[in-house]
Amino acid sequence: MTSLPASAVAGVTLAPGTAVQEAVRNGVEHNDRAAPRAEVTVVECLGGDSLDVRVADDGPGIDQDQAETAGATGETDRKTRHLDGLGLWTVRLVLQHGGTPEFEPNEPRSTVVVLRVPRVEVPADAAAQTSD
Repeated sequence: MTSLPASAVAGVTLAPGTAVQEAVRNGVEHNDRAAPRAEVTVVECLGGDSLDVRVADDGPGIDQDQAETAGATGETDRKTRHLDGLGLWTVRLVLQHGGTPEFEPNEPRSTVVVLRVPRVEVPADAAAQTSD
């Protein structure tokens, strides 16, 4: 993985943004520290074809069974229907847009939620409009 340039665009709707917000909210809301922290980073991966939006917090982490269920990329099955609350369901929104949710350990404790989304190129005229 390499760092991104000053800007990058993912080819998805607002759903992944909602998924990122939910990952941050969960990381803070379910944190057992007096001053919870959540850090969001974006890195380019797969030769530039995708972006990984990484949300790392310093809380107790996501239960392994819940992480495996939320990260499952197959059809929704009986196990998936047993996620606790709406937070991890919301993280799964990236699946509808060609993305994948993944969960990694955040040493010494906690979880990093990784939302991999397809990257798209923005036409120069559209990029100029967004920078105004």
